[in-house]
Amino acid sequence: MNKNIILYGAGFCGAMFLELLQAEGERPQCFFDQKKAGSLEGIPIRKPCKIAEMTDASIVVCMLEKGSLYEEIRNNLKNLGYEDIVHIYDLKDKKLFEDQKVIILPKKEIVEGKMEHFKTMCERLKDKTSKKLLDQVVDSILDQKIAVEKNAPIQEQYLAYDIFTHNEEEVFVDCGAFKGEVLEAFIEKNKKFKRYICIEADEKYLPFLEQKKKQYDCVQIEIKKAALSDQVEEKFIKNYAMEDSILSEKGDRRVDTVPLDQLMQDEEITFLKIDVEGMEKKVLEGAKNEIIKNRPIIAVATYHYETEFYELFEWIENLDLQYDFFLRSYMNIQEIVLYAVPKERWVKNIQ
Repeated sequence: MNKNIILYGAGFCGAMFLELLQAEGERPQCFFDQKKAGSLEGIPIRKPCKIAEMTDASIVVCMLEKGSLYEEIRNNLKNLGYEDIVHIYDLKDKKLFEDQKVIILPKKEIVEGKMEHFKTMCERLKDKTSKKLLDQVVDSILDQKIAVEKNAPIQEQYLAYDIFTHNEEEVFVDCGAFKGEVLEAFIEKNKKFKRYICIEADEKYLPFLEQKKKQYDCVQIEIKKAALSDQVEEKFIKNYAMEDSILSEKGDRRVDTVPLDQLMQDEEITFLKIDVEGMEKKVLEGAKNEIIKNRPIIAVATYHYETEFYELFEWIENLDLQYDFFLRSYMNIQEIVLYAVPKERWVKNIQ
């Protein structure tokens, strides 16, 4: 903390880490980023370059994946003369990462105290792939690592057609539609469907969704601006570098939340996708009536907190709707999805 700091990556992870540093009274000198320019929160963004007076700076590589790309970045920075280079996952300051809605520094003690929950969940997972993945999650947290094996391509996130069947009458409700990446993948994989409903809390992403709707010229696509929760209340939203948005007390814009039961009252739902940056359980609670009535496939992000892995499973399981459960990883511990699938939507011969 007593050296010059450069952050590599001016996306969501970099913006999130900048917020953490500023809370501790630290201000990076700049961002390095291959694609972006300008500034982020007043910090200049530069292409990676040699800055003679700062070659002794600490560079924190801010990306939610650690592998060959990180090694490439690290080697390039070393060739520019920098020596003190660290991936964000390698930082060990628990105070710095307290209450973040991504697992950067896993809390080992939480998992150690909840092993029975993980064990019960593992017993209920339906296939060997899911069981192996949950074991890897537990092991990685106990070992204080993020080493989870990806078992599906990121382009298939939330659309695990190796688990469940297509439905030409699908009514897909996309909670946390962002810029429409899942919408785009869904349309590529489904030539026929009944409706696709994009629900997005941050108005800054609505033009992207409107453009996708215009691009596909598809009347079945609907866009709803709404922040989902379990009740109607006032919240604030914060946008991170146009790559993520989170409901937060530190947000700069007010939004009013609404339960999905109220927003979608008495409407048919066959597929419910939820990725709302740590609000997943509240969204499920606010959708309880629709879930009970429609019994849709549920695909929910389960990686924002250590306890989410079993808490979301237990909440759905306790509805007693005869779901079967699957897990898939699309990057590492950061991009794991829990699927709850009615047996009639299974793909045959799942192992």
